Amino acid sequence: MTIKLLAVDMDGTLLKSRNEMTPKVEKAIQRAIQKGIVV
Repeated sequence: MTIKLLAVDMDGTLLKSRNEMTPKVEKAIQRAIQKGIVV
């Protein structure tokens, strides 16, 4: 199966206290985009 779309809810799960993504989350999203996955 090929992943074509990644939908995420930007809440306390992915964001730090100041509504910023952690570096780990940001890197994972960038890797998905580089692989052609729509985020």
